Amino acid sequence: MAQLQVMYCNDPVDVGSFSSFYFGTMSSKDLAVSKFTAFGQFTYAATPLINLTAAAMWFPDLKGYFAGPSFDYSIAGNLDFSLIWQHFQGRSEGQRFNVNLCFLRFKYSF
Repeated sequence: MAQLQVMYCNDPVDVGSFSSFYFGTMSSKDLAVSKFTAFGQFTYAATPLINLTAAAMWFPDLKGYFAGPSFDYSIAGNLDFSLIWQHFQGRSEGQRFNVNLCFLRFKYSF
């Protein structure tokens, strides 16, 4: 599956610093941090049990981007394992930031 989208926001949120994403008062009403945002995602079912995903976003106002590959494995009919990596890079208030986050997830569905 492939997905592409471009979003325009006439009143983007001024984030000030990258830590504002986690410690600020942003809500679901704050749609974007850049006037234009481009997004792309590609998901490939390598086998019936393994899904590979690559996603990316471009924020021209921040001179930055997000890249997020992930790996999903179905351990059992109701138990999934995921490895998710998120990389953010950009510029805010004249300072460059690079942030890498990695997550392991076990999901039980009932």
